[in-house]
Amino acid sequence: MSQNTILEVKEFIQNEVPEELTHSKFQTSLHRKVSSLCRLNARLPFLTWIRNYNFLMLQKDIIAGLTVGMISIPQGMANALIADLPEKYGLYSSFIPTLVYIFLGTSKDVTMGPTAFMSLLIAAYTNTTYPQYAIMSCFLCGIVQVLMGILQMANLINFVSHPVVSGFVSAASLIIAGAQLKNLLGIKNIPRGFVVQLIEIAKRIKETHLPDLILGLACIIVLLLLRELGKYKFNAKNKTFLWKAIRKTLWLICTARSALVVIVASIFVYVLHLDGHGLFNQVSPVPQGLPRFENPVNHISDPSRNVTISTVEMMQHIGLGIFVIPLIGVIENMAIAKSFASKNNYRIDSTQEFIAVGVSNVVTSFFASYPAAASFTRTAVNSQCKVATPLNGLFAAIVVILSLLVLAPAFQYIPKASLAAVIISAVIFNFDYEIYPRIWKVRKIDILVVIITFVLCLTIGIEYGFVLGTIFSLIVLIAPLANLRMSHKFIKNNVVIKFGNGFLFPAIDSCIDYIENILCSHQGKQTRLTFVFDLNKFWMLDFSSSEALVDVYLRIKKQKHNVVWLNASLRVRKMLESAYSLHATSAEKLVIMSEYDVNNDEILERNALIN
Repeated sequence: MSQNTILEVKEFIQNEVPEELTHSKFQTSLHRKVSSLCRLNARLPFLTWIRNYNFLMLQKDIIAGLTVGMISIPQGMANALIADLPEKYGLYSSFIPTLVYIFLGTSKDVTMGPTAFMSLLIAAYTNTTYPQYAIMSCFLCGIVQVLMGILQMANLINFVSHPVVSGFVSAASLIIAGAQLKNLLGIKNIPRGFVVQLIEIAKRIKETHLPDLILGLACIIVLLLLRELGKYKFNAKNKTFLWKAIRKTLWLICTARSALVVIVASIFVYVLHLDGHGLFNQVSPVPQGLPRFENPVNHISDPSRNVTISTVEMMQHIGLGIFVIPLIGVIENMAIAKSFASKNNYRIDSTQEFIAVGVSNVVTSFFASYPAAASFTRTAVNSQCKVATPLNGLFAAIVVILSLLVLAPAFQYIPKASLAAVIISAVIFNFDYEIYPRIWKVRKIDILVVIITFVLCLTIGIEYGFVLGTIFSLIVLIAPLANLRMSHKFIKNNVVIKFGNGFLFPAIDSCIDYIENILCSHQGKQTRLTFVFDLNKFWMLDFSSSEALVDVYLRIKKQKHNVVWLNASLRVRKMLESAYSLHATSAEKLVIMSEYDVNNDEILERNALIN
């Protein structure tokens, strides 16, 4: 590296970062936000890809859409079981969001619909005795997500750390699997709550319905075997037509294993019904036809139970769920969308994804549905099918719509044990045990975040565990700020004080104590000192910390010593001067010098740094 290059690098490092680069999206001007939101192509992404749409892309979208549609039916019904809702609501939530996402989504792979985690949150935050709670939560969830998108709050999800998400996902996986044990064992009337459920099932294990258990275990074994078979890499050298056809057939069977297992189990139950044998617990009948268009924000009136619940009371019951459900929804959506965008070499618009998910939920809520998000399983199938555009959602929706119009009467023969098997065989692989050794190697304290989030979600409930885990994570994040690392050195009559990290309000007491100790050690001596504060590590100040520095300045000046501030950035300099102007009782100004000033002997002498 040449000498000129080295000097240029040094100059760049010493210069301050331009103000516009240090500001986050929260600090951009209103004009930039509005102009970004008003760009038609950005807000209707389908206008970009529809221009170059061709027959080959249509073929890929049809194959992907039909395959995903087959999977959406059993998974939608299974997720409705997790939400403690009738199975029809899982089907309603499986096709409307995909239609909306075609126009607003920026990921070609993402498939919207009910997911296990969103279903679990609905069961936790709403009163599923009345599905109207879930429908209203869908509307409110969508409104919050749209607002987050309009306000460009995509950075908000960055405050939910990976350890918190990992603990939440692992706990949710166990809770979801545990909640399906009752359907797998055929035991009815099991109360909510992970620990309570396990205790109750253990007490009533003798009530196990053997046909349900045998069928459920058989379905789980088949699903796991097909999952492993789908990972097997066949010999690619054999390129005969027959071998290609066999490989494609095996791939389709392994990919659509959930649908095939449920279909086979349903046929088995139907045949037994023809012989007059009703051995299995089956899903509730699904009404034939599509959902009606209805107001999602409506009060509940149940004359049979003499119950009337106002809209305000329903919102109060949902409580924190109004914010937690949409937040989990966008976290799930963004994680999946970013993962597949990276894998398939394209970019997504985070702000637009917030809006797309939010509008999908708002529209869906008018058709008796509960909150939807990106489904990892169905998105992975889309990717494997080499999907071309979001238009695949149209063909997936057509499959679900046809099933509601034509096959709805047959759904009553689906055994609950087969749906429980679909859920359990999917969620058990979401338990993130691999994160623990990785965290241990990098930052051991974060293991506490994972464990605390995990334990709280299991014990006091998923709805509170996630919130408390996030709060604990933020405490762990800001705790080091309270431990201000400072050092000082006496050089003649100067006290040079260096800071090892930034200075924000949690560290105020430690800073003041440190300076007081230096002043006390010098008390009674006649020498006048110059305190030189090196602010090189200060990337910013808050109001409290700037006030504290002015307080330190006044304490030092009260004992007739000098104070000089070095290497202050433009932002820190302005905050110090503004804070000082509120307390100044004389015309004396703060002495704030740049790095250039430090190397200038004349200025140093003028400010009593060289004696």
